[in-house]
Amino acid sequence: MLKLKDLLESDLNTFINTDDFSEIHKVNGVDMEIIIDKEQLKEHASKIIGDDGLYEVNVLFYVKKSEYGIKPVCGERISIDGDKFKCYDVNEEGMLYIIELVAIDS
Repeated sequence: MLKLKDLLESDLNTFINTDDFSEIHKVNGVDMEIIIDKEQLKEHASKIIGDDGLYEVNVLFYVKKSEYGIKPVCGERISIDGDKFKCYDVNEEGMLYIIELVAIDS
C-alpha cells in the first residue's frame, strides 16, 4: 500500500521534471530542476526598500526541498546560472520551497 508521502512525491514529480515545466539551472553551483515562475512574479511584483536602496523581486522559483537541502534564509546570497541574488523571501508548500530573489551587484 502506498503512503501519502509517496503519492505526493509522485504528483510533485509530474510538475518538477524537464519534460513538462521545470528546467535545469545551476543554483549555487549545483544543477537543479527548478521552475522559474514569470507569471507569478508579474502578479506578485513587489518592491522592497532595503538598507541600501529600493529593490524589485527579480526571480521567483520553485524547487523540491529534497533537491535544495537546508531552507535558505532571508538575506542569504543565491546564484542562478552565475547571476547573483539575495534571498528576499522563502515559503514552504508541501515538499517545495518557493524562493523570491532580488538582484545584487557583485
